[in-house]
Amino acid sequence: MTDVVSEILLNNNPNQTCSLVVPGDRRNIAFMLTQSWNAEAGYWAIGIYDQTLRPIVLGIPLLCGHDLLEQYQYLNIGSLYVVNIGDPTIETPDDKNIGQNFKLLWVLE
Repeated sequence: MTDVVSEILLNNNPNQTCSLVVPGDRRNIAFMLTQSWNAEAGYWAIGIYDQTLRPIVLGIPLLCGHDLLEQYQYLNIGSLYVVNIGDPTIETPDDKNIGQNFKLLWVLE
């Protein structure tokens, strides 16, 4: 089995929703994804919903350096990483640079 990596396009619209299908080696999974900017705390967060809009995981901060879904491995929905592709001196995406300096990668086996 090989891991399949899907890029989820990010932009700096403060509140957005998109539907996506994450392809895998053994299966494809359809999700609704919400992305919102928490201005008070200064970070982006996402929510993941199934096809019927039932919440799966909510309020995940978009932080670099680890698998955002690691604590949810029992859900068997893969791994999610924020990757800095721009200025290496920037550690976290902000309300201006998220669509340019950072990518969101979903990995499913």
